[in-house]
Amino acid sequence: MRRKIVAFVLSFLLTLGILSIGGMLLLDYAEPGEIDFQQKEIILENVTLEEITP
Repeated sequence: MRRKIVAFVLSFLLTLGILSIGGMLLLDYAEPGEIDFQQKEIILENVTLEEITP
């Protein structure tokens, strides 16, 4: 009986760890900083060289 409880707790912790790692990977893909960076790149592409240099 005690082995079943230990196995259940260990499997629960392993599942929790896998889910948390998956959540961190999803958050890395949908990071808002990358979206802002892409928007800044698009804005900079439309600026001419004469406007940048003083």
